[in-house]
Amino acid sequence: MLHCIIVATLSIVTAGVAGNAARLWFQSSNVEIDCAASIEDEPERHILNLQALTAKSANLNKQAAIWTGVSAIFGAVTSIIGAISW
Repeated sequence: MLHCIIVATLSIVTAGVAGNAARLWFQSSNVEIDCAASIEDEPERHILNLQALTAKSANLNKQAAIWTGVSAIFGAVTSIIGAISW
């Protein structure tokens, strides 16, 4: 019975961690640039905005990759405990 509770808890944690990773991937794909001025008027501003956009998206991708790895570890542990409990 204890194994079932542990496996169920780990499954829920795995789903939560995977959901967090998916949220971060989604956020990284929706980072938008501020286009208040035309590129002809202020090219430097556009370059700086693109650099900031790229950095923000890369940071979200990095976090999502870490959470995906954590999710994989929890999934593996859940599978191993589930197999042992049989």
